[in-house]
Amino acid sequence: MMSWPKERKAESRKKILESAARLFTAYGYERISIGDVMKDAGKTHGGFYSHFSSKNQLYAEAIQQAAKNSMNQHGDENLDQVFTNYLSMEHVKLDKASCPLAFLSTDVATKEKAIRDVYTHTFTGFADLIGRSQRIDSQEKSYAISALLIGGVAIARALSNDTLAQAVLNSCQKICHQLSSIEEDSI
Repeated sequence: MMSWPKERKAESRKKILESAARLFTAYGYERISIGDVMKDAGKTHGGFYSHFSSKNQLYAEAIQQAAKNSMNQHGDENLDQVFTNYLSMEHVKLDKASCPLAFLSTDVATKEKAIRDVYTHTFTGFADLIGRSQRIDSQEKSYAISALLIGGVAIARALSNDTLAQAVLNSCQKICHQLSSIEEDSI
């Protein structure tokens, strides 16, 4: 009998985190209130503090949740497929799980150190995943490719011209492929 409330509380917390991950990546910290998140999750505002101590805690955990969701959507063993999935207009237009690295970079830059630390940890995890490919032979390339992926989506999202946005994504994809090609001299 005692496990039902714990399971229910865990399910409620998960729903709140999923809503927060989606809403924060789409609209940022300032435009989303605790009430917005709770309403989206189908919960009452009053129940928030039984799960989180503050909006900042929710935001930090939502960044991690959004990163997991994005990796499930965009991650792939095939690096070329990662480039295609991540650098897509579907990703830019929020049709796929949104990566908090691309969608929250400027939002996070103004937040407290604890939130920037979560973002930093998320970035290094992302770069490490890129670096696991046998085609990536240095941390420098892993960071550069990660920055191209994240920056390409962030810039394309900000542009009002879809043709230009697609050109930016295509350019980033081309350079990612070039950076990830193992040259004959290095074999």
